[in-house]
Amino acid sequence: MKKRTGKVTFVGAGPGDPGLMTVRGRRALEEAKVVLYDAELGEELLSLCRTDAELLPTGLPGGLGPQTPDEIKDVLVERGRRGLSVVRLRQGDAITASFSAGEMMHLRALGIEFDVVPGLPVTVAASAAAGVPILQPGIAGKVLIIEGLVSCERPRSLRMEPVVKPEQKYEEPRRPGVVIRRSRKSRKESSATFQIRGAESETTLDHGKKKSETSMGRIDTWRSSETSVPLGGAIERFPLTGEEPADVVVMNWKATCTAADTLVFTRPLPCLNAIRDGLLQGGRSPHEPVVAISQGATPHQRTVVSTVDKLAREIGRENLKSPCTLIVGDAVNLQEHLNLFENRPLFSLKLAVTRAESRNAETSQFYRELGAQVLPFPLEQTRPVAGLPQVLDAMSDDLRLATHIVFTTETSVEIFLKALREAELDLRLIPEQCSVIAVGQMTRSQLRDHGIRAQVVREPFTNDNLMESFEARMNGDRVLILGSTDARPELSKELHIRGANVTHVPLYEKQPSKLNLLELRQALTKGEVDCVAFFSASSVEVARAAWGDTTFKRLLTDVGIASISAATSVALADCGLTAQVEAQRPTLESLSRMLMRWRLDPSTFRDEVDARHDLDNW
Repeated sequence: MKKRTGKVTFVGAGPGDPGLMTVRGRRALEEAKVVLYDAELGEELLSLCRTDAELLPTGLPGGLGPQTPDEIKDVLVERGRRGLSVVRLRQGDAITASFSAGEMMHLRALGIEFDVVPGLPVTVAASAAAGVPILQPGIAGKVLIIEGLVSCERPRSLRMEPVVKPEQKYEEPRRPGVVIRRSRKSRKESSATFQIRGAESETTLDHGKKKSETSMGRIDTWRSSETSVPLGGAIERFPLTGEEPADVVVMNWKATCTAADTLVFTRPLPCLNAIRDGLLQGGRSPHEPVVAISQGATPHQRTVVSTVDKLAREIGRENLKSPCTLIVGDAVNLQEHLNLFENRPLFSLKLAVTRAESRNAETSQFYRELGAQVLPFPLEQTRPVAGLPQVLDAMSDDLRLATHIVFTTETSVEIFLKALREAELDLRLIPEQCSVIAVGQMTRSQLRDHGIRAQVVREPFTNDNLMESFEARMNGDRVLILGSTDARPELSKELHIRGANVTHVPLYEKQPSKLNLLELRQALTKGEVDCVAFFSASSVEVARAAWGDTTFKRLLTDVGIASISAATSVALADCGLTAQVEAQRPTLESLSRMLMRWRLDPSTFRDEVDARHDLDNW
């Protein structure tokens, strides 16, 4: 019987924004049981994974996941042989990322199936977000991308001779390893045979050819941790020893500077002086514009524009963070006209979103697209009650006879409709004459999205206001109240007094998220939050109960507070806090408008907002 093997999918995540990830890559991430991801990628992408997925960070010193290339290969092979679906999530593009090609060749040699889902390269995403067209007819007809650290001179510590001498066998320390045999021929005529343990046949790379043809595909060069064959042209790679970086590109600056109109450096920060000196030696003008783009195409993006002769001084003092892209060329002059990314109305605002878990991702993405640096901290977790589809099936007659149905929250709408589908029922159960009542504008909007018309309870959401939706004498009317397990009994009691037959249907239970409460508290203590947005009074109460009144008030005193509704503002006022930002209507769009005004001038944000920053014109 053939042994079952899994599949490894190499997925390019782009710069880290879930919105810039391909649909195919997102689907692979949602289905994977094991995810090995670059540690630089944010939590937003990991939130797309299934809840039971094994998440292993790579490249994180002291982390739980594999760190070295050999350890990563071992994990991919081991999980693949167990028949699991594995995603290797890489920043940028999947196949051009460091060591990806070696990992793929290793899997192929061992007979483990793999696939590749391309992603948006970080350099391309960064240049687009910064408004720099690296290829533009008439300005930049050719572009050269230099990957790795650069140097003007060949470092003395570089090993110029192959580590593996002729006729000597070298084995990598981890299994499955690589055996390298070299013949006693000149370098031009030499050939190397790589035998990978577990493979059925050997693979020979003939370096005498311009591009070697092998059974594993076309290969320009072979690189291991100890040996390297120099690449031709203007760029050569050599291995380093000791604690030095593993990727140094020794540049032929004269050839490089004349090879293209636009030069793009992918790792410029450690070698700004070398880049400046090299560009000047190669003949580029000292006044030629350059731009450094740090964490491009993310809400953390920062751009610094300078010139070749000043780039080391002006860019070096800005304390930029990786990943960083440096672009040299006349295309940089268009940056001030095309940089729309950093002109978004909420750009770089550190906004903590506390909305419940079921709707937090949607809300976070909404504000992220407006430029905010969203920190998702859902303070409440909602879980459908056990056996809910069976419960609805058993009470289908109650649904058919209902005269009033009350949806207390938007979460109740989502969970009710999902359970209805799972019970193989539909909305035709609800009679046409039934009155549907929504507590809150957002609940009514959720119902409207599903084709259900509802009357809304006006704010604040008190029992008195809710009772206005019912007649004074109800004479046996059947009322269904759909909500959480901790619903207050006052409404049911009042309706009973009026003569109604009331049934409370608990759809879900709410639990405080202890981890998110802890992380939000730490972020507030460290000053990492500009504004905290509350989307329900219950979220306020959860944080207040977890931290205590004194700590809750102290943590929120020096940051902005945004409230989705008057009821939420009342809950904050009970704690002695005032919401500086309150939505005029309880919708995401209305709260966004008020956040824009507050961002322009916190002291006078209620004045007329500049039309350029109004959401209707965005």
